[in-house]
Amino acid sequence: NLTGFNSLKKTDLVELLKNSQTIKQEVVEEITSPSDLKLDNVNTIADSLGSPMTMDYSFGVAQKFVDAIVRVKDEQLISAMKIFRDNLNLMVEPACAASLAGMLGPLKEMVRGKSISLIACGSNISNERYQKLVG
Repeated sequence: NLTGFNSLKKTDLVELLKNSQTIKQEVVEEITSPSDLKLDNVNTIADSLGSPMTMDYSFGVAQKFVDAIVRVKDEQLISAMKIFRDNLNLMVEPACAASLAGMLGPLKEMVRGKSISLIACGSNISNERYQKLVG
């Protein structure tokens, strides 16, 4: 389920996403089979989120449990990484910052005034790569 929407029914969330002017351009269209998910080029700093393809099992899990997907730009990931660093003293990698980037970017108006929980998880990042991305 899309993190932070526990209080909304699945149908309400999907309807909000479809009708939201803020994120209309960023909502990924419905994908019906794993073959729809083969990418020739993946270009993101969140490399662990940029798989070029999906397999039948993981596609089935996503179909069953993921209500919606929103896209964030690398610049939004870097901004979220800085917020983790400056406010929580956490040095996180780009994929870990994706949920916060989504809440502050394409989902901002939808979550305004609501109590939100984020799941922030990711892999490791070297100090050298972190400094190169965030400074």
